[in-house]
Amino acid sequence: AQDLQQRFFARDWDPAIDRVYREKEEEEDSKAHRPLSDAEYRRVWNGLRVRCGLHYGKGEAQYDAVTKGYDYYGTVVNAAARIESVCHGGQVGVSEAFWEAVGGSFAGTTVVDLGDNELRGLNGPLRLYQVSPQELSNRQF
Repeated sequence: AQDLQQRFFARDWDPAIDRVYREKEEEEDSKAHRPLSDAEYRRVWNGLRVRCGLHYGKGEAQYDAVTKGYDYYGTVVNAAARIESVCHGGQVGVSEAFWEAVGGSFAGTTVVDLGDNELRGLNGPLRLYQVSPQELSNRQF
């Protein structure tokens, strides 16, 4: 997920994509935080913004003869989808279970504890973390 964010940032996108994001942010930023200058924006944003949600556990896999691939089911898959749904474009959210499974660290990564979150369809809150490549850690969500 970190590599995905870095690759999207490095790609040469049509400037129209960023104009759409900037217009939307200018509407919202007046309420949330100070708008970024063009120079600040370019240091942390470029092109399409993909959000990612990661969870850890045992899911169920079932072969689909029509697509000749596997479909994944279960609470683990649902939790990852719910984590992704509360993230913003350009943000990677991971559950505490995922974070502990990977040893609680990644080289070159900044981590922000997002606290306990109630996610639809899950029994009880999940503690979530935002993980960002250090060079993109100044992103504001």
